Amino acid sequence: MHSIFFLSLLLVNGIVADPSKTIVENAVATEDLSTLVTVLSAPGYEPLLEALNGPGTFTVFAPDNNAFAKAGLDISLVEEVTAILNYHVLGSVMTASQLQGVFFPETLSANPKYVSLGGKGQVLFIVGNSAGVNIYFENFVATVVVADVICSNGVVHIIDMVIELPILTSRTVRFSGLTDLLEAVVKTDLVDAVDTTEGITLFAPTNKGFDAAGINVTNTPVEVLTDVLKYHVVPAVAYTTDIVDGMEVPTLQGGTLKLTTRAGSNVYEVNGNRVVVANVLLKNGVAHFIDYVLFP
Repeated sequence: MHSIFFLSLLLVNGIVADPSKTIVENAVATEDLSTLVTVLSAPGYEPLLEALNGPGTFTVFAPDNNAFAKAGLDISLVEEVTAILNYHVLGSVMTASQLQGVFFPETLSANPKYVSLGGKGQVLFIVGNSAGVNIYFENFVATVVVADVICSNGVVHIIDMVIELPILTSRTVRFSGLTDLLEAVVKTDLVDAVDTTEGITLFAPTNKGFDAAGINVTNTPVEVLTDVLKYHVVPAVAYTTDIVDGMEVPTLQGGTLKLTTRAGSNVYEVNGNRVVVANVLLKNGVAHFIDYVLFP
């Protein structure tokens, strides 16, 4: 009875799901995934099409037709769009019930032109709770609108947005309005370092942090700024789920930072200073914004 009800529910939403068929076969039978099928069937996308139509254990976060319409992707840019599509695919099965909490699962998107994590695939920032499952990227949130379309080679969750890959660290700093930090990075000639160093964690001071520290970037000597900025960069990736209370991590400056988390809460601190925005994904790692400047 339960399985009949579930199938009926999917049919009401325009979804035809047959667990004996592959991800591609079920997508072909789903009207609201016709744009995704069109892209996968276009010249140049054969490797991904064949993978999702073959044996495997995949989780696909499949953008619906409206999501593709809003994204306006140019599918003639095969390499770029393939990297984006791979960013919607996990190499293991994760149902909605397994996505309760905060997760950073690795995707199949590992092209070094778009991801710089030492050969690892870029991660998704997923938060699941009783209200549903959401995926956070840039300043947007993609929502799972239909979950758990079970297929012979995995599971599909239909989402309402195309998830864009994280961008360069310097661009993230600029688009986030961290103008003092960007000015400091440019002045110290550290743009290439923060953009190309594989697998970093950046504790990024906000403009409020620079003001509180009394730092005027224009008047501060380059060598002082360089020392301070390198103290904010950890040469390893640490999402909040990796932080253990009291752990100490080395920095590019040579000193260490102490990370803490309050039991039973989502409050994280670095050297006793609270993280105000956590888990901002970067092409080469992750950033956590702080309202302080850390001094070696």
